[in-house]
Order: sequence, then structure tokens, then C-alpha cells
Amino acid sequence: MPNPNWIHPKASAVAPDLKLIDDLLSGTRQMQLNRATYLPKYEDETEGEYRKRSEAVANVYGGFKRILQASVGMLFSAPAKLVDADAAIEEHWQDLDRQGMRGDVFCRHRAFDAIAAGIGVLLVDHPPRPDGVVTAATERELALRPYWVGYKRQHVVNWRVGRVAGRPMLTAITLREQVETEDDDVGIVSTARLRELQLTEQGAQWRVHNEIDGEWVAGPWGTFTTTSGAPLRRLPIAIGYVGQKAGPLEAEIPLLPVAEANVDLWRLETNTRYLEDRTCFPQPHVAGELAPDPVTKVPPTVLKLGPGQVVVTTPGSTFSFVEVRGESLNQLRESAREKKKAMAELGLSFLMHEGRQETARAKQIDASSEQATLKSAAVGLTDWYNEALAIHAAYLEVPAPTMQLSPSFDALQLDPQFIQALGVARKSGIIRGETAVRILQRGGLVPEDIDPSEEALMAAAEVLGDTDARREVLP
Repeated sequence: MPNPNWIHPKASAVAPDLKLIDDLLSGTRQMQLNRATYLPKYEDETEGEYRKRSEAVANVYGGFKRILQASVGMLFSAPAKLVDADAAIEEHWQDLDRQGMRGDVFCRHRAFDAIAAGIGVLLVDHPPRPDGVVTAATERELALRPYWVGYKRQHVVNWRVGRVAGRPMLTAITLREQVETEDDDVGIVSTARLRELQLTEQGAQWRVHNEIDGEWVAGPWGTFTTTSGAPLRRLPIAIGYVGQKAGPLEAEIPLLPVAEANVDLWRLETNTRYLEDRTCFPQPHVAGELAPDPVTKVPPTVLKLGPGQVVVTTPGSTFSFVEVRGESLNQLRESAREKKKAMAELGLSFLMHEGRQETARAKQIDASSEQATLKSAAVGLTDWYNEALAIHAAYLEVPAPTMQLSPSFDALQLDPQFIQALGVARKSGIIRGETAVRILQRGGLVPEDIDPSEEALMAAAEVLGDTDARREVLP
């Protein structure tokens, strides 16, 4: 039997980027565990010095994660709605994953993963139907109905695409799962398993592979069916493309430049912290030589400092404490501030999906992919959810409904708290004045020809509650 754990070349190619994103979202501890990857050793650096530098890790700045959260928050500023849904689907929507999660909440969580990775995967699964006649009461008692399972892009091991009825279609996919089982000795054991799906002449089928003593052991095949028992003629897998699609299960990661900038910032702040720890205290300095010991007549090889210690030098030599002036540290701190500005503006270019960008990095992300905007991400997510709804409806043998994201996610809501936060971000240098004023212009609070100024931001914050005065207070 072929190895079910073979890795698709496209999955191998994107794996380092996906690991970077996972590690970054996991926070400081995970970044420290992988410091050899993100904080490389200098060529002439000793192992001891590298260990000290790599242990002085700075806390991970949460810029990338906040941009993801802002994206999802804007898309789901109002609950996603079903349109023309059958009564059964409306009922299932209230517990879409059979774990008690409502459909709009489930979709919100999956959107975070999909935007982070550029691709999301949904399996519309259902329990096996018992043999014989199944009544409605039995269906309800055994929960014989579809439910959704979300997978990250990182969970996709391999896949195949073929032509079915003249159209390209996903014909096989293997997904990695982590399952927890009870163990009498240690309590709970977490193990990996593989879920293999194939489209055959008998319909869509599935089986599970468990790893036992280093070998993958396959379970029996099961068949995906409709509520009447007819085999499903497509894999019940919906693929969501948030980044620009390059092929089946292949898409750009729209916010990868932001994640990379966030890692660069962490590396810079870690190095700065290490240098601060090394230079924040005055350093002892001997210009010349230490005087020999009066008893042994041998010059000391170690400079001893502390209570009761006296430093004696030879005639003409001096002992003093020297302090580092710190100009280079100031440059490192300024570089860190510039990194934060670049991240903020890259994030805004994604959220605001405008053609005008303020930094070369922002121009690069916009030029590389027309899909790298929140608006196009919303289209990809909506298509993804609707494909899963079509599979859900196919099982029930009812017309497929559609799902709509909040139609107002694209409208910039400039409430007083937002304006005040914008002013703080501008004043602290996290974003440039041009960026702040452009946001206000888009919200209709600032005329097109206004110059960037703190006064404009503060005036907008003060009058935001007075609709009639909004446009008159600002020059």
C-alpha cells in the first residue's frame, strides 16, 4: 500500500512560511524555542555568546495578530446571514460543528485561520448511516446530519486533481488530525492520524490511518452519502482561497510580508535587549597594568571587584568605570520604530484596499497580488462558505442556500474611540500623518486637501458626536 503520509511538493514549498506564521501567533515562548531559525548565530560568534543573546529574547510584538483580528472583526462586524435556507439547514446552523458552535461564530474562527494562511479547508462530514430504514426520529436520536470540520492549510498533507465529466476536480486529499485518547497510565495521550478522502466510481469515500509502532495502519473505507443513502459524487471538501490563487490548494499568503516584518522586529528588539543588558552598567577599565601582589610579587590575572576589594595599578596606569554612550542603541530603537510603522501601513493597505501606498514594502505587497485586500478576501471567504453550504444541502437533498457577510464591513466606522486611538498611534509614530489623515478622509471627516496634523485628529475626536459640526470644525 502506498505511503499515505507523502507530502505534496506544493505543501513542502509553503511549509516554512506557514510555520513562521504559526510560531509568530503562538507568541514569545514558541519563538524562543525556535530561536535557531529566527535568531541565527553570527559567523564569528562563540556558542556561549550566542546562547546569552538567544536567551535575552524580547516579547513578540503583536502587530501581525492584531491585523488579523481587525480583518476578521471588520468582516464579521455583524453576524453572517443565511439566505433562502431550508428549515433543516437553519436548525443545523445553530450548532454547525456538533460542538455547540453557531454557524456565524464557526465561520468567524475559520476566517482567522484562512486569512493567516491564504487558504482554508472545510470538511462537511456526517456520521455513518445504519443499515435498513432510518426514520426521522432515529436521525435525530443518532445526530445523523451533516456537520462542519475546519482544517488549517498546514493540516493538508497531499492531494490529487483529476478531470470528472470534463471538469477539473479534487479527486483525493489527505488531512492530518490530532486526536486525544485516554490512557490508564498517563491519563490523556495525543496522537496524530491521517484522514484520507478519495473520489472513486463508487462515490466519495474516506478512511482513517492510525500510526502503530511506526507504521500507518489503514481502517476500512466508508462512503459519503446523501440522506437517502445515495453516494456523494464529489468530495465533501470546500477550499477557501483568500490569497491570490495559483492552482489547486495553492495561493499566496496575503499578509506574509507583515508576518516577516514582525519577525524582523522581534529579532531587532531581541538584539537591542541583549546589548542593553551588556552595556547598561558602567564597565571596569584598566588603562595599563595591575600592580603585582605585594606577597607573591605576581601581577593578578583576574580583576576582583566588590566589598573589601581594592584595585591597585602600576605607576602611570589608571583604573576607572566607563559608560557606553549608546548612540548605536538609539539607532536600533529608531529602526524598531520604523519596522512598526511599516507593519502598520502594510496592514492598513490590506484593510483599506486602496491603490495608494506609502512605503516601498506596501507597494510591493499590492503589486504582487491584486487579491491582497480585505475586500477580495471577503469574496474568497463567501465563496468558500457557500461551497460548504452546497455540500451540506446535497446531503439533505434540498436547494442550496447562500451566506452573506456583513455588507457594511467595507464602511469605515470612525467612532470617538477609533479617532482617539488613531491620534495616539500618530503621535507615538506608529503610523505616519499621511496615513492617519487618509483614514479620516475616507471616513468623511477631513477634506481632501487637509494637511496632516495632530490638530485635525484631535478636532475630529472632539466633534464626532455632533453630526452637523463634523465637517465645519476641520479646516
